[in-house]
Amino acid sequence: MMIGMLRSLKNEIVKITPTGRINCVAPGWVRTPMADKAMNDPNLLYQALASSPLKKVSEPIDIANGLFSIIYYSYSYLL
Repeated sequence: MMIGMLRSLKNEIVKITPTGRINCVAPGWVRTPMADKAMNDPNLLYQALASSPLKKVSEPIDIANGLFSIIYYSYSYLL
């Protein structure tokens, strides 16, 4: 579903600016207070890790670092 949305957005963006770019961050499971209860269930955690490409639960700083690299690259490109 997300891939379809991204492609649709890309098709709309190129109508406005042909060199437009679309970035997406889809982290999957992140260790947060909201997810703590689920993380304590071994069966649910196993299912979550089985569907994760890196086979790990991310920390919020992992997501922040990924976003920073996208933002930094885009900003440095403009300078």
